[in-house]
Amino acid sequence: MAIAAIALAVPVAVPKLTSGRSPATGLVISSSPHPAPSRSPSSRAAGAVPGTASEGCADQISGLYGKNWQSHSIHVGPLWLIDVRPAGASRDGTSPLPFGNLPVNVADNAHVQVKVAGPARAYFRFLFGGAGTGGRYTLRDGQTSVTFTGCRRGREWGAYPGYTQFWGGFVTARVPACVPLDVWTHARQQPARITMAVGSIRCAHGA
Repeated sequence: MAIAAIALAVPVAVPKLTSGRSPATGLVISSSPHPAPSRSPSSRAAGAVPGTASEGCADQISGLYGKNWQSHSIHVGPLWLIDVRPAGASRDGTSPLPFGNLPVNVADNAHVQVKVAGPARAYFRFLFGGAGTGGRYTLRDGQTSVTFTGCRRGREWGAYPGYTQFWGGFVTARVPACVPLDVWTHARQQPARITMAVGSIRCAHGA
């Protein structure tokens, strides 16, 4: 059962959040006939600090998002959170908590940190790095902070020139929810506060 509203066409090495079943019946994230292969958790770096993750050029993926994807996404400086207006979440039959996909675009050469903020720290986690657990997700599996570093220009091989594409997810103990996130970039001395809508709920997204 697909839980993401976007489809990645022409997928290449796309990590996926699965239901714990075989690939043929697991989470569909691609419009291709066969699910795209995922990297093993050991090949993806978790952050040096517990509860964090770090994504760099070696973690990039490639694929085309659905039509008009920008209108369903949140844009802050060099960062795009894809298809989070709203973000879908589902237990998919096996997970203790609802989870969803979270594609991210980061401008080449940019360094961005995204942190779960405010009351959401009690119920929301990112799923990047080695957080994949085969579809049985709890808050202990995820992170409250993820750092993204875009490739040097010319080293990205994604579908959107000038941007490095990443793929991960999230797990949440509350649906629907307006999840506050703080976005730190080199261009800002203070974080930008945005709000990610999970489930059927209206949120002021901020910027």
